[in-house]
Amino acid sequence: MKHFFLGFWCLAICGLSAYGQETYYRSVEGLKKSELKTALHELVQPEKVLNYGGKGEGYTWSGFVSTDRMPDGTVRDRYSDEVREFNGLNAVAGMNIEHSFPNSWWGHTVNNAYCYLFNLFPSDGTANGRKSNHPIGVVTDTPSFDNGVTRVGKSTSYRADSLITVWEPADQWKGDFARTYF
Repeated sequence: MKHFFLGFWCLAICGLSAYGQETYYRSVEGLKKSELKTALHELVQPEKVLNYGGKGEGYTWSGFVSTDRMPDGTVRDRYSDEVREFNGLNAVAGMNIEHSFPNSWWGHTVNNAYCYLFNLFPSDGTANGRKSNHPIGVVTDTPSFDNGVTRVGKSTSYRADSLITVWEPADQWKGDFARTYF
C-alpha cells in the first residue's frame, strides 16, 4: 500500500511538472519518507481558502475564473450545455455555485470544506435545482429531468431492492466528479 501511495505522488508530481509547474516541486526533489511528507505539507501551506460566493478577488467566482474558464472566456458548465461568459471576477447570471458533495450532507456547516474550491463547480441554476441534494448515481428508470448533460431519476445504484432518486452527469464529466469524490 505504501508503494501505491508513493507511486501516486510521484505520478502526480511528474504530471504537474509537465504543466509548467517544474519549479514548484523543486524543494521536494530527492526526499523520501517522512522528509518528503513534511516537505509536501510545508509546500502547500498556508492554505488559501476563498470566501464563498461574492464578487471580486478572494471569492469563489474569482477561483472559477482560474479553474473553469474556457479559452474563449466561457464557463465550463458540467451541468448543462448552456453557454455563458464570465463577467470579470463576478458571479455569472443563471449559474449557481454547486457543492459536488451537497452541503446538507454535512449539516449546512460553513467551514473551510464548504468553501473549498475542489468541491465546488459553477452550475446551471435550473439543473442545480433539479439535482437538489440527491446522490450521484446511474439513472436506470425514465428520467424526471434530462437536459442532455444532467439526468435526474430513479436508480437501483445503491440498493438493488429499491429505487432511489439520483442524478447522473454526462459521460464527459464523470471523471471530474469521480476525482472530486476520490
